[in-house]
Amino acid sequence: MKASRPKRPKSARRAPASRAPGTTPAAAPPGAEVPASRTAAIASARAALDKKATEIVVLDVSQFLVVTDYFVIASVASAPQARAVADAVEEVLDSAGLRRVGRERDRDDSWILLDYGDVVVHVFRAEQRDYYSLEHLWEDAPKVDWE
Repeated sequence: MKASRPKRPKSARRAPASRAPGTTPAAAPPGAEVPASRTAAIASARAALDKKATEIVVLDVSQFLVVTDYFVIASVASAPQARAVADAVEEVLDSAGLRRVGRERDRDDSWILLDYGDVVVHVFRAEQRDYYSLEHLWEDAPKVDWE
């Protein structure tokens, strides 16, 4: 039996807005409440950009997954940069009062995952990003316009 996600309160639902196909707006319409998970995902993307990560994508996977609302995916050029990006994201989210559920990585830091429950951040070197191809796997998930 397929698990269904509980309905969100009306105040947390996104109102339709005019935007590029396949994206959701970075800011909520005036007077609308922005879910904390969306704010955290955007803050994560900006922290990654501050450390020179590239090809940063924020995917709203809330309609597909029960365990998380957003994936933040970023590319880096080296293992030291991957660690710096992950540390910067942790610093931003920890200072916002979010509790990290987990941190995973492979042996050579070509992929680091930060799990904050409603937001999961993936930091990849190019070859790992191509291998896992998360954007392709979640191609039906709307991209958040976070910039």
